[in-house]
Amino acid sequence: MDLHLILLCVLHCLVGGHGQSVRTFDKEAKEGDAKVVIPCDYSQVTSIPVLIQWDELNKDGVAINSGFVNDKKTENGRFKLQITHGKADLVITHLLRNDSKRCFKCQIQDANGAFQSSDPSTLTVYYLDRPLLDVSASTAFKGETVTLICSIPDGDPIPHITWYKDGQTVNTNNPSRYEIVNYSTESVLKIKSAAKEDGGRYTCKAESDQFKGDDAKTSVGIQLDIYHISVIFKSEDGIATCTTEGYPKPSSVLILQDGEVVKKGENTATIQINEEICQSSLTCYAENARLNETTALKNCDTGGCSYTIAISITVAITAIICSVTTFILTRYIYIRGIKETHCKCQPSQYQALQFSSNVGDYQELNKGPAMKTGVTKTTNKTRSKSRIQTEITEIQSQHHQYQGLLVSVNTDVDLDDDQGYVKPTSNTVKETESQHHDYQGLQVSARSDIDDEGYVKPTPNKVCISSKY
Repeated sequence: MDLHLILLCVLHCLVGGHGQSVRTFDKEAKEGDAKVVIPCDYSQVTSIPVLIQWDELNKDGVAINSGFVNDKKTENGRFKLQITHGKADLVITHLLRNDSKRCFKCQIQDANGAFQSSDPSTLTVYYLDRPLLDVSASTAFKGETVTLICSIPDGDPIPHITWYKDGQTVNTNNPSRYEIVNYSTESVLKIKSAAKEDGGRYTCKAESDQFKGDDAKTSVGIQLDIYHISVIFKSEDGIATCTTEGYPKPSSVLILQDGEVVKKGENTATIQINEEICQSSLTCYAENARLNETTALKNCDTGGCSYTIAISITVAITAIICSVTTFILTRYIYIRGIKETHCKCQPSQYQALQFSSNVGDYQELNKGPAMKTGVTKTTNKTRSKSRIQTEITEIQSQHHQYQGLLVSVNTDVDLDDDQGYVKPTSNTVKETESQHHDYQGLQVSARSDIDDEGYVKPTPNKVCISSKY
């Protein structure tokens, strides 16, 4: 906006601002906006208006288009008068950058013919053009310098430029390879010693305080390609593989043994290798329309070590499986042997009763040397009560082996009986009951283990020494 017009508008505001009956305000918009509304408030006018109109002023504050819209002619192109109670707003549609800095005034004429005017209202329209991008060369060899130029577009406010590669901000932290210089009309990005990583699509974006994010303007992209070719030649487990990549796309890849071609491919070639082949010179050659590259195989891996390791692991696993199997079979045979021994010794025991083998040494009560357990029923009917009690040896636990049965000295053995039988049950065991019964704390069978007088039958032989339960 012209400085003279701005000062004039401010002067109008200072002169007529106090106690003014018609008021309006400055407005801002962006180019392309659908519309903008410049308000006019005349609610303080006491008399009924006979004329409402808007005037456009020049830079000197003189009306150059008086009454271009009014209450008689409410529309004029993109301009429209919108009247409501106490308001007469100016509506401007399809904003243009040329609308910026235009100055308007609202006037109300009363019945006496006098005009009451508002202060001038200034319209500001912000705009921004799209930047243009150019490049010194769209292709370059590795090591060359590439220059990209982005013109700073026309805009209000004046924009600044940001550089992008493949949608990401260009990293200029390495000044030895990248340099950005901003001038009044353009921004220059210089790529020093170009590498294949510099290839990609470049754009520049213009932004300002009024045009950010999606409102910013981005240039058309330029594709920069760097001529290059790379070859990778390596081996593993007896296979040598050569791969290539570059721009333009490589046309062929060759594996050579002592200078003779042994395998050919487009992007990849492979051969099987052994110790004899590894003694020769193995190289890989690739080319494209611009460059070629040759690489030697540095590490020749025939896979021998891997094979040895695999064999060792297999042998170890086999040994573990055999050891586990042998242990399981041995344990199974051992348990079967114990069960068979138990079955052989079972006839010497009372049916369905648990017993212990004849192995433990117990100390007699206040007597001399230890004696063996597993004492069978004595046949000496003249033994005294004290002799029977002596033969029932005392150990630390409450229960003892007597006649091959686990009994208690004080409760389960009839000391008044010269033969030392286990006490009979208080009631006769009935055959109709279940097969096994509690008999003085022992599990016995009614028909097999109890005699006609109610005594537990004595064992015919000593307890089997070879079993332990």
